[in-house]
Amino acid sequence: MARVVEAAAAAAAERERESDYQSLDDPGYQDFRAEATIHYRLRAENLRKAQEAYHRGLGHVASWYSQQVTESLRQMKTIRALSSMRHCLRCLFHLKCGRRMKC
Repeated sequence: MARVVEAAAAAAAERERESDYQSLDDPGYQDFRAEATIHYRLRAENLRKAQEAYHRGLGHVASWYSQQVTESLRQMKTIRALSSMRHCLRCLFHLKCGRRMKC
């Protein structure tokens, strides 16, 4: 009996720790926002580095950082589209089921 209680307590603690991280099985709005924020910060950092490299005369380095800026922007747009699609599907599901939700 004590083992069962310990196992349940360990499982609850694991779930609590996992709640601080993004959900991979069913990502929600906050998960998408967190991912977009990461790419936004990477974009800003790489843009700053590209400008700095350009001013130092390192065109090839500036070009590489510029490509990273473009990739971060593409990732942000993809995440935004996924978030929007998930929200629309969720609204349609609730309409089909007759449930009300805040849209």
